[in-house]
Amino acid sequence: MKRCPECGCATEERIGLLQYIDERVGPYVVENAVFTQCESCGTKLFPPETAKKLGEARDRARDLLVRERPISEFVSSQEAAGILGTSRQNLGKRRRVLYSARIGKTNLYLRRSVEQLCSMGDGRLVLWGEVAEPAYSSPSCFTVSEFDYSKAVDAGSQNATALKEASTHQEVSYA
Repeated sequence: MKRCPECGCATEERIGLLQYIDERVGPYVVENAVFTQCESCGTKLFPPETAKKLGEARDRARDLLVRERPISEFVSSQEAAGILGTSRQNLGKRRRVLYSARIGKTNLYLRRSVEQLCSMGDGRLVLWGEVAEPAYSSPSCFTVSEFDYSKAVDAGSQNATALKEASTHQEVSYA
């Protein structure tokens, strides 16, 4: 039997629901996760597969929060590269520290994330609990329910249906 690295007591292998709250993206869940938990202090230890699932769930939660932002809060890859003083090709290397959304074949970058990366070297923002600025009604608006998710979801994402179900009918402006 394995011992807890924190208190030295016995641990037990479990399979169950893991619920976490990330400081930047808020709550997220992994179902049917394999982990070892200390019977005394409750410390949880994760095998590599579970750690990967946790990271993927956090990334999905982050991507949903980024996609909920009004389009007016995004900049093009050319504008983002100009702000950062780099090439557009170099932006892809900063995916972990720069928030973006892919619309069709176009990558858009969250302006605040780009500006924070430029000033602080880290574009990761606290997205959880923020209220997006209301989008302005105009002829160039659409609702999320009208959006073609098959084109918006990049190849590495889970599936367009889950994204659509998790989204609200928020108005998004192209202003």
